Amino acid sequence: MKTQLAIYAALQEAGASQATALDVAKALESDMTDVLATKADLREHHWATQAEVAALRLATQSEFRAVREEMATEFKAVREEMQAGFRGMREEMIARFDLSDRLRDERDAARDMKLMFRLVAAVTALFTTFGGIAIAVQRFVPA
Repeated sequence: MKTQLAIYAALQEAGASQATALDVAKALESDMTDVLATKADLREHHWATQAEVAALRLATQSEFRAVREEMATEFKAVREEMQAGFRGMREEMIARFDLSDRLRDERDAARDMKLMFRLVAAVTALFTTFGGIAIAVQRFVPA
């Protein structure tokens, strides 16, 4: 009401007619009351906003939980796949080492066999030589 009177007085001083000043003051006062929000309006808006925020927070937490569970499932699958791959690589490496050991053993056996043949050949040659010497000694040395 004070605002309406102040507007009315200002228009009267400016030279507006009494009816015009009253109409303008009422219109402006009406516009201002339409624009002004009461504490109850603000409180209602505050609680509505709080409810929306809470709903958004709950939805976001639910979505994050779902994403986390999905990622955990995918990570578990990847981990299992990698472990299977590592197991396969480990088994392959063990098989290769076993093959390498077997080949080394076969190579060592072949080398041992060659050495044995050489030893037998050397002993045979030795006996042959000593046998020939013994025969020669018997021929040339009287008994």
